[in-house]
Amino acid sequence: MTGIRFPGGGTLKKFSGLLYSGMDVFSLLLGAFAVVFGFLTLFTRRGRNKDMLKKLTAMQERYGDKTGTRIHTLVYSILPIAFGLLIIAAGVFRSS
Repeated sequence: MTGIRFPGGGTLKKFSGLLYSGMDVFSLLLGAFAVVFGFLTLFTRRGRNKDMLKKLTAMQERYGDKTGTRIHTLVYSILPIAFGLLIIAAGVFRSS
């Protein structure tokens, strides 16, 4: 029987072409959180509410405006989005 197994012994049969029995739901949630976090920091930095990004201000003071912004973009936006997409792909395509 194919489906998602629950701790109580019950199963849930395939309900979408995306979800199947080998999928790791925790990986999907972790990946989604990382992608949302990355886009949130990306759009917050581009918006007018830069007061929320205290680490950006600290990096700009330490490394200069241009380099501090690049480091912050890489560490808090690009890497989390890439990590999240990688974790989601691993959760979707994992075979068990």
